[in-house]
Amino acid sequence: MRFAVLGPVRAWCGDTELELGPPKQRGLLALLLIQPGHLVAVQEIVDALWGQDPPDTAVNVV
Repeated sequence: MRFAVLGPVRAWCGDTELELGPPKQRGLLALLLIQPGHLVAVQEIVDALWGQDPPDTAVNVV
């Protein structure tokens, strides 16, 4: 697999570009890719995806 996080978040399996889903899903993938080998806390994910005003269900969505 190959990933690109500068510009649009993209991924390839061999020569085939993969569909990465909706923006929040791509955002989560980018967050995890830029911190390889590190645990990412749920609160950090919520903050990155929703900022100052997360929905009440944010933790459950993650």
